Amino acid sequence: MKTLAELDSSKGNNFDVIRFVAATLVIYSHAYAISGHANDERLAGLTGFIGFGSLAVEIFFLVSGYLITRSLMQRDNLLDFAEARVLRIFPALVVCCAISVFILGLLVTTLPAREYLTHRQTWNYFLHNSSLFNVQWMLPGVFESNILKGVVNGSLWTLPTEFKMYVAMFVMGVVSVAIKRYRGSLLVLLIGGYLVFSFTIQSSQLSTHTSDGPTPLVAFFLIGAILHLARKYVPVSTTLALALWGTLLLARGTFLAAPLYYAALSYSLLAIAFDTTFKVHRFAKYGDFSYGLYLYGFPVKQVIILIAGNMSSGRLFLIAFPVTLALAWLSWRFIEAPALKRKGAISAYLKSRSS
Repeated sequence: MKTLAELDSSKGNNFDVIRFVAATLVIYSHAYAISGHANDERLAGLTGFIGFGSLAVEIFFLVSGYLITRSLMQRDNLLDFAEARVLRIFPALVVCCAISVFILGLLVTTLPAREYLTHRQTWNYFLHNSSLFNVQWMLPGVFESNILKGVVNGSLWTLPTEFKMYVAMFVMGVVSVAIKRYRGSLLVLLIGGYLVFSFTIQSSQLSTHTSDGPTPLVAFFLIGAILHLARKYVPVSTTLALALWGTLLLARGTFLAAPLYYAALSYSLLAIAFDTTFKVHRFAKYGDFSYGLYLYGFPVKQVIILIAGNMSSGRLFLIAFPVTLALAWLSWRFIEAPALKRKGAISAYLKSRSS
């Protein structure tokens, strides 16, 4: 039985396709809420505790925890790590916010253009959302007749938590370097943080798992980070994954339900990520479109409802997905990929100044 470390050392993985599927699930899930059929969401109805959207963001945070920790551990310079994280999240976000405010909002608002552009709420939306500080949902006069009234981009709620985890990882890296025991001390900090965090989860969440709010997302990020750091000691087995899910079914409704759910989903996803049978590591050879799908899916569906009126969630998804994918391609081609090519620029500049 191979360990996670042995599988991770081989070329290629399935993380790109996992993130693409997760972003697609977010678009699919939001189609229910935006079309006014939130109670009909199929996975939520089947499981009674989680929908496709919640599952998708948990997948994102688990994958992020694993890969961000890998990125941190592979870099000698923490400044490079911080620069890479800023370049990954903010350029595409700022452009998306600018398009939402100054193109989409200006075209569909019910207010006169001058009043819209001088409205305090317009600038609050752009500045707050571009900086991930106190995310705003509404623009003046925009989507006021829609079923999901006034919400421009409901997907943004997870991004502040994601960025806070980046900052937390950077701080842990600084502490680990300072005390001269980088890998071991970082692992201890993460495990300690996760254990303390676990005790803050309300008792209701321990018996009936819920993804409302950032609590489970932080847990999944930390689990991903811990699994990367402990990868030499984690055997990968389909049998073990099935055993975890079986135990979860038996423990449903008890205080063990949430921890077992976290363990089963996390372990299974990483097993899939490094599975050699279904390896599709060339999936993203044309680009990583998952972030663009996540950013643009919500406003695209709101525009479709505004123009075409209400429709079934399935029809809304089928219309919105190709449009969103095209925008995601443009975002990757002209914003994200060029920004990522700038990684290391700050270190190079500082080295040139010191030489």
